Amino acid sequence: MLTTVKSKSIRAGHAAFAIVASRYNDKYVGAMLRAAQRELKRAGAGVRVVRVPGAYEIPVVAAKLARASVPPLAGIICLGVILRGATTHAQHIGEAVSDAL
Repeated sequence: MLTTVKSKSIRAGHAAFAIVASRYNDKYVGAMLRAAQRELKRAGAGVRVVRVPGAYEIPVVAAKLARASVPPLAGIICLGVILRGATTHAQHIGEAVSDAL
């Protein structure tokens, strides 16, 4: 049973966040990206979006952002969707991305 979630007012101050989002499966990733941007902006956070080709590239870019950001980022949000097909390809990609993150 679904229940209503009450919205909380959270302030991020001058915190900066990065969102790494895949272009693949953009129908789904795009919706998550817009929602994340909306919530971060509502909290007053700075937002930098980096788009990558697919989910497999997300960990590489997230690691580079974590090392190279000055001042340091308050957080890095990683968004990607891997749809399962008839093969085990999705499972392998999902495990590789999860392990790398």
